[in-house]
Amino acid sequence: MAAHLEHGIRGETSEKDAEFVNELSEKLGVRCVVGSADVPGVRARGESVESAARRVRYEFLERCAREEGCQWVATGHTADDNAETVMMNLLRGRVRRGFRESRLSGRCRLGRASGW
Repeated sequence: MAAHLEHGIRGETSEKDAEFVNELSEKLGVRCVVGSADVPGVRARGESVESAARRVRYEFLERCAREEGCQWVATGHTADDNAETVMMNLLRGRVRRGFRESRLSGRCRLGRASGW
């Protein structure tokens, strides 16, 4: 299955991204769940928009995985998304490159493929 969260940050561009993911999934015959959130409206005091978007995105992905009975969530990001990669690895105490794993909750693991 595929899941995509529209964060409510980039307006029409973000909505078109969600449409693209939904249409591509349909063409590939992959079940797709597209959600939306008002990240600026739900961010905690002192929390950056980027951190709030990451938190809300992972909550969404974990909920989708739980509802679908998935044990893994795989996310992909581009090689120039270094800030998130570095922070996530530092928080986990990991310095390896490539595929990384962490637990989102007791039932679901997050795998990240980096350097694409």
